Amino acid sequence: MALDPSAFVMNMQTARMKGCLDEIIQTLEKNIGIQIEQVHAPQDSLEDLLEGGQVDMMFSDLSAFMMQKEKYRFSENLIYNGVYLVTQKDDRRNLENLDSRRVLLMNNEEASFLIAKYPKVDFGFYKEDTAAYIQLSKSVCSAILVPVVYFRMFEAEYRVDPHEVTDKYFRFLSTKTNRHVDVALKEIAKMRKEGTLNAIIMKWGIIPSP
Repeated sequence: MALDPSAFVMNMQTARMKGCLDEIIQTLEKNIGIQIEQVHAPQDSLEDLLEGGQVDMMFSDLSAFMMQKEKYRFSENLIYNGVYLVTQKDDRRNLENLDSRRVLLMNNEEASFLIAKYPKVDFGFYKEDTAAYIQLSKSVCSAILVPVVYFRMFEAEYRVDPHEVTDKYFRFLSTKTNRHVDVALKEIAKMRKEGTLNAIIMKWGIIPSP
């Protein structure tokens, strides 16, 4: 299994993500009786390793809409790595209820997806999370969308909606021609159905409080 280790060294939140991943893999190994070797590589090399046959699967947070679905198989969603909606403490609205309201987000590959999905929301952009925080504190905007690694900065003073906004999850990917990983993908689906997967994710505290 190939993965980019730099995705898990930013802060305590990503460290928890790595701990969660390690426990998922350990549980998977125990359940199917196969050892999973981790191969470290930069994000832009993962697909080449997979398509070249050097690894059987990769662990990535590439959004499904960015991948060629006819080429890859995706495991069950494992760890969310998109953005969360942050509003004032007494504001229970989500994006569906923020028509014509100002919502700030980072200008990245997810921005166009969100703008297309919610055309009635008045989206604006911010460059740094601290700048977005200031805008929200002054009620210049109704909400901000922050990357999952930063949501804990806002939990005490604001409401972080625990619902996932985008389709960006860490998960296993395999080429459709590689059948060696069938047992692992089926076991992940089983772990999701039985609640084992959610229990591990809750244990590591990598999602906002409901």
